Amino acid sequence: MKTFLNPTCLLLVLLVAISLTTPLLADDNDCRREKRDLAECRTLEASMKEQKEAMEKKANATEALGNKRRDKFFDCQEKVDKDNLAWHNEKTELTARIATLDQKVKGLEEQLNARDREL
Repeated sequence: MKTFLNPTCLLLVLLVAISLTTPLLADDNDCRREKRDLAECRTLEASMKEQKEAMEKKANATEALGNKRRDKFFDCQEKVDKDNLAWHNEKTELTARIATLDQKVKGLEEQLNARDREL
């Protein structure tokens, strides 16, 4: 029992104990740092995921707006085409009516000239 109470022996035991616990403390600090880094990574990952979802939502909204504008443009273009076709058909019809009326006027002028000659 005297051997363990020897100051040299106690110092040696203390040094052994310190040398054994120091790596454990260092490992514990490394573990804490790794946990902190992992938590930061998870936070950053969650933030990036939210940003990605927000960007996708904005892209979808922009695409929907573009589709709506495109559809409106095509609807307007279709209406213009229909109006142009109706105008062309009306013009053709009026041109034909004018030609018919011109023929009638010429016929009536000929009849009038013929009557004038008879009189």
